[in-house]
Amino acid sequence: MTSSTRTLAPRIALAVALAACALPPPLPPAADLSLPPIARELDYLERALQSQHPDPFRHRGEQAFRAALAGAALQMSEEDAQGWHLQIRRLVAMIGDAHTRVEGLGPLETSVAPFLLRPFADGWWIIGALPGFEGLVGNRVERFEGRPMHEVLAALRPYASFDNEAALAQAAPGFLRRPAFLHAIGVADDDANLDLELVNLDGVQRAARVPSVAHDGAYLVFRIRPEDPDPWMSRRQERIYWLDFLGNGDLYIRYRACHEDPAQRLADFAQEAAAALRDRAPRRAIIDLRENGGGDSRIFEPVISLFERGGPGADADLWVLTDSATFSSGMLNAWQLRTRAGARLAGEPSAQRPNCFGDIRSFDLPVSGLKISCSTKTFRLMPGDPEQMPVDLEVPMAGEDWFRGRDPVLARLLAE
Repeated sequence: MTSSTRTLAPRIALAVALAACALPPPLPPAADLSLPPIARELDYLERALQSQHPDPFRHRGEQAFRAALAGAALQMSEEDAQGWHLQIRRLVAMIGDAHTRVEGLGPLETSVAPFLLRPFADGWWIIGALPGFEGLVGNRVERFEGRPMHEVLAALRPYASFDNEAALAQAAPGFLRRPAFLHAIGVADDDANLDLELVNLDGVQRAARVPSVAHDGAYLVFRIRPEDPDPWMSRRQERIYWLDFLGNGDLYIRYRACHEDPAQRLADFAQEAAAALRDRAPRRAIIDLRENGGGDSRIFEPVISLFERGGPGADADLWVLTDSATFSSGMLNAWQLRTRAGARLAGEPSAQRPNCFGDIRSFDLPVSGLKISCSTKTFRLMPGDPEQMPVDLEVPMAGEDWFRGRDPVLARLLAE
């Protein structure tokens, strides 16, 4: 990295941080009680989105949005709570912003599928299950209700808030665990069962008719046949951040979410990392941001500064690990480490566009009470408008790797 780039990058990052601190715009005045319920709901939604979002019509255009509003008004019914929810969800999804979304599925949350899906490089795999359905874990879904997965995603598309195809795949598991929603949009024949065609790790195919259940407890997420029963990125799940040294002497820092850890202040953790860098002077440092869904990007500042010029880690070969679930402030921290500390990125690109909307504010709709999260700021990290922030060393994670406890990203780095 050139000296001019090192000088400019902190200024850009400071501008981003200051923008995040600015107050959001005020919400519109109260709902117009003179309007009937449907018109009142849609009028407030439109005014709130326009007052909060920095560019609500960027992707679909104002004319298309207003036409959709008019169409929704004709299709909504006060007696049909599920249809009402779907119309509001379609309107909000038109913004084309992963941060601007309807929170929850409201009247469509009546039951859950007892399995949890996750997209990998080699397809969609069941990684978790409710108690009693553990036998589903470790199977790849070939067909979902008789459809290939790409057709299922196409059916979800109008109701999901996303800004690129990778973000749609990340949002999909939350919808795919709700049979009532899948039935309402025509994916499932009913809301009582889901028919799956599965293939396990040995290539054995089978069909499964899986009932929906009322229980909505925690999914049991586990690996099967692990070659490494304790992969690095999954260790110490009770901690938000921690560090250790790999067998070859590399410093490994895990940063799971952009939040303070109740067990240790980030400032104290940064001092621990600084001491490790000074005492051991590792040749390489690896900061693992995989599955970091965001929070407050400013929290990680004390650790980022350790690797800038003059810091105790400035001479280390710095790598940052990301995947499609590195999102929001997690992605911003990866970009800051790249631009300010010369880090290289490895793994998979974040599902989020680097030039995106954020700094969320929520409001409730006046009739249904639906909670809407809405971006209030624009963030531009890269020139142009790339779909994803590229990585320097792309190493995809396959479902088979995950279930066997392999970490192909770390393995690739350690082999170099």
